[in-house]
Amino acid sequence: MRPLSSLFLILFFAVAASAQEKRPSNIGVGDYDDFKNNSFDINEQSHKASQDLATLDKEIKGYAGVVSTLDVQKLKKDYSAIVGLNKFSKEIAGKITQLDDQGKRLVDGAKDVTPKLKSMSAASNTNKSITALNSSKKNLSSMAAILKEDANLLSTELKKRGETVEDFVE
Repeated sequence: MRPLSSLFLILFFAVAASAQEKRPSNIGVGDYDDFKNNSFDINEQSHKASQDLATLDKEIKGYAGVVSTLDVQKLKKDYSAIVGLNKFSKEIAGKITQLDDQGKRLVDGAKDVTPKLKSMSAASNTNKSITALNSSKKNLSSMAAILKEDANLLSTELKKRGETVEDFVE
């Protein structure tokens, strides 16, 4: 049984790693390199936030049936982490919206990049960057429901105990 579980973990990490796009090299054209770097930075940040949430969610789901026995400080700490991840995901979503518009303009203008040899690389890097942004959007979308569910669970318990909690903004 142990070799099978080890194989599962290896496959899990291989799939998780392949879900994140590989950052292409700079081409030496400022607007295209900046867009690519910003897009892949956001992609890395969204994957990190998603992993952080998965860890926290697993812990919170482990509270099932015993949440009332947990220390208030622990509940507040976890709730604060959920609220923080939610705010961070909203910030990333705003950056993605800005980059979406820029990506469309860059794709349209890639044919005009000079020298012409860089034109194909500009288009390729921009398309890969857009794919990375789409991956980030999917991460944020899948995080939203988990964040809401965990926030509701923790805030309900904290309120039962007479604690005030920061509002969770959807």
